[in-house]
Amino acid sequence: MKKRKPYIRGTLGSPFYNKNIGPNIRRLRLYSGIKQQDCAKALGVSRQMLSHYENNKYYVPEFVVDKALSFLNIKISMLLINSSSLTDY
Repeated sequence: MKKRKPYIRGTLGSPFYNKNIGPNIRRLRLYSGIKQQDCAKALGVSRQMLSHYENNKYYVPEFVVDKALSFLNIKISMLLINSSSLTDY
């Protein structure tokens, strides 16, 4: 398996990457009552990798964002908004 570059604040994988995506996936997953293992399976990643995304250790690839939008039945704006405007669970 190819080793992924770690997410480091200020050195983002893309100049347009939004650091709210991973934490918002977590908040919306918990709000929906979905276990991390079940969400990871639906997104096609391991539970550990989903944990890394949710904790901003790695940036969330586009294919995971697309699957998260479908699985959580949300619009992209819900992943991009500032985390502080969502209820913390």
